[in-house]
Amino acid sequence: MINAGDIIHCKLPFEDGSTNSYKRFFLVYETTDEYLVCLNISGIHRKEHKLLRTSNKELINAIPPMRIRSMIKLDTLYQLDSFENIEQFKFGTLSTECYETVASQKVFYDKNPATDADTLICSKELFDLHNEESIVS
Repeated sequence: MINAGDIIHCKLPFEDGSTNSYKRFFLVYETTDEYLVCLNISGIHRKEHKLLRTSNKELINAIPPMRIRSMIKLDTLYQLDSFENIEQFKFGTLSTECYETVASQKVFYDKNPATDADTLICSKELFDLHNEESIVS
């Protein structure tokens, strides 16, 4: 079972719909019976300047499960259909403290009228298309 605070490692399309050639990390921010809401996690190395954006927040105490200093990107939500095999993409789980810090930032970001978070909807079919080589039946 995938829960809020879990990290999945998979390929999802970029916001413009293009396909990426590598897996990325996503924090499961919220779950329902029908879908998962995820946020992109990115390494900070050589991208420290991106932390100046209000939409990017450093993940404090995220090692482990992350292997390097990382940030969470709050400007795009990924809504994935929930399905049974998604568990095979689970990478790890953030500590409760780290997840709650992210959750409080996300709530602030959602309520800030100056922000404009986009939501990318990813059906199971689209997920499978991007991750076909990684899916175990």
